[in-house]
Amino acid sequence: MPKVLVDNMESSALAQVDKGTSSGILSNIASTANNLTKDSSEDKKSSPFGEFFLGLVLICCALPMVWMNERKQVKMFKIVQKARESVTEVEIDSVTNENEYKLVHASGRCTTKDQVSDERFSVTKDDTVKIKRIVEVY
Repeated sequence: MPKVLVDNMESSALAQVDKGTSSGILSNIASTANNLTKDSSEDKKSSPFGEFFLGLVLICCALPMVWMNERKQVKMFKIVQKARESVTEVEIDSVTNENEYKLVHASGRCTTKDQVSDERFSVTKDDTVKIKRIVEVY
């Protein structure tokens, strides 16, 4: 006869069931479910006033946090707006002293004459600025 273990929160009950019938295991599962629902409803003896005051405390803590987060977002928005207004577009080929200590924007192709290598995997590349490893472990 196979043995089936039915786990309760407080104790374990071992039920033996014939291979052909499953009525014993179903009755054990039903009684265990009834015990679990009775135990959880009996343990809950908190008053609704305590839950109400806990909710008030959480709301009082949440409102300043939302206020601080919104204030931080406004500061970042102002910084980005100021940067957009003061950015200077420059040519990548010419460097001038008048753009020193200013926010500049340049676009172009990045090249190098050095070789980049990864000794661990014995990989060497020409005209490459960076080698990035991506590791996937299964």
